[in-house]
Order: sequence, then C-alpha cells, then structure tokens
Amino acid sequence: MRAFADIKELMDMPIVRQMLADCVFDSSPEVMAFEIGKYRTNEYMLFKGYFVDGELVGVCGFEEHKSRVEILHIAVLKTKQHRGVGRAMVFALHKRYGKVIETETEDGAVDFYRKCGFETTAIQKYNVRRWTCVLAAPNPLNTTNLKENANVTHFDGQSEELDKCREQNHKETTEANIWKNRA
Repeated sequence: MRAFADIKELMDMPIVRQMLADCVFDSSPEVMAFEIGKYRTNEYMLFKGYFVDGELVGVCGFEEHKSRVEILHIAVLKTKQHRGVGRAMVFALHKRYGKVIETETEDGAVDFYRKCGFETTAIQKYNVRRWTCVLAAPNPLNTTNLKENANVTHFDGQSEELDKCREQNHKETTEANIWKNRA
C-alpha cells in the first residue's frame, strides 16, 4: 500500500531530517532549523511523506500558489532511489492539485525532472548554473501520464502508514527522554 500524507508533525524524526538534509544546499543545524521552521509557521508550505508498505521512503516540501505548485524540497531514501518514488510524489502532486508544477534545481537533479516530463531552462544564479523546471498542468482529457500514481491510496489525512510512523516517532522520543533523564 502507498500513501502520500502530511508529516509536518514528524519533521524532528531523524529519517525525515536526513532526507531533508539531502536536498538542501547547506545542511548545517542552523539552516535545517530555519527550513523546518518555515514549514511549521507558514500554512501555505506543505510537507508530505511518501509511504510504501508502512515505511517512510520519501519527502516532499512544496508551496501551493493560486495557479501553480512550487516544489521546494524533494528527497528519497538513498536505499529506495531509482525505484519510482520521486516520480510517484511528483505525479501525486500533479494529480491532487491539477496545476502547473515548478521547481528550481541543480545539474545533478535536472535529468530526474526531465524524465518526469518537465521543461527545463538553464539560468545563472548564485554564480552557478541552475535549472528552472516546469511541468504543465494536467490535461483533463489525457490522464495517461497520471497512471504512474494510480496505486497511491491516500493523499492526505489519516492512513495506516502515517499512524505507524507516528507510533515509531513517539517510541523514539520516549526512549530518548528516558536516556536523557538517566544522564
């Protein structure tokens, strides 16, 4: 079973922080705290996790605008990469919001977006080459490109996978507090 659900409350989990760190330019504690703080305080910035058979395998942070969705962060566990998880998250967003999807990326990730059907344009930013990537809004008469996501059973709200992840986070937090209190 696959699910794509809000996980803002789980952003302190080590696995979530690691995936987020993998897709930010500077993963220092200060920058990570700043990025996580933005998601927690901005109601328009959403942070979702992609679950496969109860395991959190990907994360996607994005902002919904009036006519588009902007992907801010997207990452997949290193052990689960090249298995369609990133693509499934992109198509879940495409299907759920039905809007243009935009993002900006670096040389190392631009081919991923191209394979997902994004149009890419090179730009110069921060004294390096970057890429703007745009995926047109889905055509309601042609949904063949959304078939990739047909097996995602939950987009939002409650799911067994999210409940399992919450339980694991509670267990890890409780165990950490026990050890901290013993010290």
